[in-house]
Amino acid sequence: MIFNGAGISNTYVTQMILGGVNFGTTFGGLYVIEHFGRRKSLITGGIWMFICFMVFASVGHFSLDVNDPPATPGAGKAMVVFACLFITGFAMTWGPMVWAIVAELYPSRYRAKAMAMATASNWLWNFLIGFFTPFITHDIDFAYGYVFAGCLFFAVIIVYFFVIEGKDKTLEEMDMMYVMRVKPWKSSKWEPPAPEYQLTTAQLMDRNVAEGYEKEEETASGKKNVDADADAPAHMHEEAVGGPSTA
Repeated sequence: MIFNGAGISNTYVTQMILGGVNFGTTFGGLYVIEHFGRRKSLITGGIWMFICFMVFASVGHFSLDVNDPPATPGAGKAMVVFACLFITGFAMTWGPMVWAIVAELYPSRYRAKAMAMATASNWLWNFLIGFFTPFITHDIDFAYGYVFAGCLFFAVIIVYFFVIEGKDKTLEEMDMMYVMRVKPWKSSKWEPPAPEYQLTTAQLMDRNVAEGYEKEEETASGKKNVDADADAPAHMHEEAVGGPSTA
């Protein structure tokens, strides 16, 4: 429909355009993620895609003639341009970068399970969106884009407050930021301590377990001493305090 409005009716050509933009700009993501970091790239990409979705949805809902798209060529061309701009922003930031975030964001003790749940969630939502989109767009047409724009708005907020920066950091140092409770918005400037002072979540968990075991041993030992004192004869207690008292 959109490309029909822009004067392109060949679906093969439309797929070549969108697929070419997606493929070509993905390589730019390799540069972006290593030179600008995770947080800046995700926040900038989220804002970029939010703007593209707002323009795309507004033009499609208010300007495009959905019954006769060729009658509004200007709206169709504008939507094609912003669709390509959206794909560019996605392919250079959120598209490839989210998998790097999933791989390094979680503490080592929970990484495997967390990655599995994140991947399963991704494919579940892909299915749900693909399944329900035709029914939703049938009722509200391109205003459906406002839903995704809202999701992107909240995604930017979530990244700012909850995603720590992993640029130039090892997985052990990522663990350490959790242990030290580094604020995500300050994580970009965080410097790891000297190796002898470094501590990961796995080490912290092991230390807590060890301390808990020692406390249990001390509690059990103290209870045994109390029980032994309670079972001892009364005169042994008197001798222990200096002998029986006299009137």
